[in-house]
Amino acid sequence: MTTLQPTEITKFWIQGKVVITNLSQSFYYMSCAGCNKGAQKNYNERFFCLCGYESTATPRARIYAQINDDTGSVSVILFGHETEQVLGCYATKIIEYSEEVKNKYIDNVSKELTTKYWILQIYADQEKMKTQRYKNFNVYSIKEAKQEEVSNSSS
Repeated sequence: MTTLQPTEITKFWIQGKVVITNLSQSFYYMSCAGCNKGAQKNYNERFFCLCGYESTATPRARIYAQINDDTGSVSVILFGHETEQVLGCYATKIIEYSEEVKNKYIDNVSKELTTKYWILQIYADQEKMKTQRYKNFNVYSIKEAKQEEVSNSSS
């Protein structure tokens, strides 16, 4: 059996339900279009990022969630396209919603997610997990599982 070394990044596949545990979290953040790092800027504001890219502040979708299956759960963070797949809309749409409309939309999505299974590739960077404020696995890719792909742990 191979053990993970502290500097290894390990990717693995899981299947389960996405559960949004905090419906009042911000589902996007302003980012650099070049490197996706967070930027404390207003929507469409021009700035020079530390990555060296002259950028426009762009909303990037993000969800802190849990993936649940019959064996337990794991905390994850989804960014960008993967988040937009789960939410069913782009970050630019979320930013346009009023608070009331956004809350209702997120509540509906959260309820709908209880009926869906997803296949996710997640990764763990052992070194980063030692230092990060949040102890989440990052989602590398995600797709909704078709009925015939949903594994049944009781069989």
